[in-house]
Amino acid sequence: DRELIVSNPDKSYSYVCDREGSWSRRDYTADEYVQNYPNSYRFHAGKFYKVDEEGGSDSTLEHRKEADNRFFYLSRPIKLGSIGFKQSYRFVVRGLFHTTKEVRSHGGSIPTIIDNVVGCYVFGSYDGRKWALLGGNEKRGTFTDIGCKIEHTDVKYYRVCLAGQLCGDSRIDHMEMSSSDSMLNVKIR
Repeated sequence: DRELIVSNPDKSYSYVCDREGSWSRRDYTADEYVQNYPNSYRFHAGKFYKVDEEGGSDSTLEHRKEADNRFFYLSRPIKLGSIGFKQSYRFVVRGLFHTTKEVRSHGGSIPTIIDNVVGCYVFGSYDGRKWALLGGNEKRGTFTDIGCKIEHTDVKYYRVCLAGQLCGDSRIDHMEMSSSDSMLNVKIR
């Protein structure tokens, strides 16, 4: 609802602009889209697929639950409060996460099933140009929240990164970062 979808049937992906003007990429394409209120469908290779409005994943009309959704999110530079130095110690992404499974074969032996990972990472910068990794964490399987501890370093700007491969029933509710003003902001006399 209220999204602009740019899709080329010759490519394996589409671009979507939401109502706030943010662009994202989805790992599907369509020959055409059909609006049947309240649902939207896409037609591709002779089949109809339901366009999932929450996560951008798709499912056939037979309701395919295990849709592989690879994603990579890197925020713009974040300034917490004033332009002064901050010291953060925790970053948490709240939601429900369910990673997809990957089957690996080892040359004729029994295949191994491995869960893919989801990672969250925090970067910091003094000037908004050079970035350093301050903390990160990776998880696999089914879990409710993912977070990481952040190295106690004085920075002015932060960037957060989320990356991995999730099933279509996963969701992100919100993100939290705990921080305090740095002692570098106080003048020493």
